[in-house]
Amino acid sequence: MATTIKVKDKTKLDLESLRAEILLKSNIKLTMEELQDYLISFAIDNKESFFDYVMKKFKMKNYEKMKEAIKDWGIDTSNIDVDSVIYDNP
Repeated sequence: MATTIKVKDKTKLDLESLRAEILLKSNIKLTMEELQDYLISFAIDNKESFFDYVMKKFKMKNYEKMKEAIKDWGIDTSNIDVDSVIYDNP
């Protein structure tokens, strides 16, 4: 039984590109379902590497969100001012 999986347009293009590259290099024509099955099997067989990859991407995504949230308020501060606020030292 097949299930529909929603993916971004870029992801679909990447999958199509990967499928085409497999065809060119090995003369093996895969359906999208077969390609997804192979990718999932590969991720399961290589869990540690896959988890490391996911964590790296997740951390980078959160880092980018944090960077976007930083705004310049136009206030000049010195390290002494910052230390004073953080460490409650006058």
